[in-house]
Amino acid sequence: MPTFQYSQIRARNVITAKNDLGPVLGRDGGKNVVKGIPEKIVNHGLLAAVADSTNSPGEQKVWGSIIKHLQDPNIALINEDASDVCELIRHISTGKDSRQLRRITTEVMEWLNFARRLI
Repeated sequence: MPTFQYSQIRARNVITAKNDLGPVLGRDGGKNVVKGIPEKIVNHGLLAAVADSTNSPGEQKVWGSIIKHLQDPNIALINEDASDVCELIRHISTGKDSRQLRRITTEVMEWLNFARRLI
């Protein structure tokens, strides 16, 4: 699939997420959590960033939208049975080689690139 089509899928899924999420603020009403997630991934890795979200309802909502994006039939990077962050952690930490984990991480970062601008 050409790159522009992936971008269109990401944009579509981010707009859907925006309508579903509403304002997503951090702990104690802090800044938009979408903007802080990429930094966590870069500094600590995907698994640690997902695990850290278990302490923040706002981040869990964002990761729920990311899960839906990764399950999109046009993306299809995770199984449809992953429905929350704990299942996402279980899914990406078992049976994935480093290439698959990099692909998932890249897709999450690309989705977040759109989300930072639109949510």
